[in-house]
Amino acid sequence: MKKTIFLSVLFLSFFMPFSFAHNISYFEINTNIEGSYAYSNYFIQVNNINDCISNLSLSLPEDSKLYFVKDQFGNLNYSLLNTTLIIYFSDCTYNRTTIMFKLRSKQVDQTSHTSYRYIFNFIPHNKITTFQHILKLSVNNNSIYFISPKTRPFIRDSTVIFTWTSHNLSGNKIFLVKYHLNKKHHLFYILIIAAFILSFFVVFKLVFYIISRKAMLSKLELLNEKEKKIVMEVFKKPGITQTIITKRLNLTKSNISKIISKLEFRGVLKRKAEGKINRLYIGEKLRKH
Repeated sequence: MKKTIFLSVLFLSFFMPFSFAHNISYFEINTNIEGSYAYSNYFIQVNNINDCISNLSLSLPEDSKLYFVKDQFGNLNYSLLNTTLIIYFSDCTYNRTTIMFKLRSKQVDQTSHTSYRYIFNFIPHNKITTFQHILKLSVNNNSIYFISPKTRPFIRDSTVIFTWTSHNLSGNKIFLVKYHLNKKHHLFYILIIAAFILSFFVVFKLVFYIISRKAMLSKLELLNEKEKKIVMEVFKKPGITQTIITKRLNLTKSNISKIISKLEFRGVLKRKAEGKINRLYIGEKLRKH
């Protein structure tokens, strides 16, 4: 008989909810969505009822990365087993304790090309007098098409903020928000910026060409008409060959050759051999002056 009573007490003490030892008066989760990650700040106020508080267990989302765990006195020791966080207090706590910690978790998944959802299954290990979950999303309010549990979001700047509040929470609670991210808009803006940069580059190059051409013309005052035409052909297309210039200006090969030789001697043009082909470039005299 005594053995049966002992086993019964042992069974009850093992499976008895932790909330009989203490309860949580206030539990807040403040979450900000950035891409596919949720960055959450937890704020918890614990009150003991019957006994001292030596540790506290909480359920966290999968793939959680903790940044810190502390109370009003400083950092706390903890262990993370799968999705269960156990926080250890250095001394037995008989009064009100405030716990804060920050974590990152992947609570956003993509359901289609432009559709996403935030889902959070909160499982309390203890009785919670007041629970509040705040979610912040940087999306357009019109892009949100499903909210559970129902709540009315409000907008601050370009952020949509959801707030859920529950009292005397003891069972699990699922939060779900579905929304669209129109990637076409982002692509449209990228194309506009690219077109603007390209247009600026083209205009800049055209202005530079006009200014350079005017400067070049002012330097050709001492040249005759044929010489000016040859120099302008080289200016418009550096690396042009003598054969192409002959065809464009409708001059004889020998005449072009004589003029180019004179211009090369005076430093107005220069030749650069590439195999059997001689290409023409603006000479140092025009570059310097």
